[in-house]
Amino acid sequence: MHQLATDDTAVRSVIEAVRAAPNGELADVERTLAAYEAKYGIDTAEAARRVENGELPPTSEVEGWMMVRRLRDHLADAKARAR
Repeated sequence: MHQLATDDTAVRSVIEAVRAAPNGELADVERTLAAYEAKYGIDTAEAARRVENGELPPTSEVEGWMMVRRLRDHLADAKARAR
C-alpha cells in the first residue's frame, strides 16, 4: 500500500504543481465541451438546465457531457483555490 508523502519537499512539490500553469487538462476539457455544444447546438449550461428540467433525455452521451462539465468545474475550482 502506498503512503502519502508528508515531508515538506513533497508537500511543496504538490502545491507548486497545483499552482503551475495548466498542463492542458482544462483546455482539453473545454475542447470536449465545445464539441458537444456544436453537436447539440446549445451551450453546456443550457444543456444542464434542460437535463434538470427533463427537456433533454439523459442518454449515455448526454450523461458523458454532464460528467465533462463537472470535471471542468472541478478543475476550475481547484485552480482558483490554489491561487
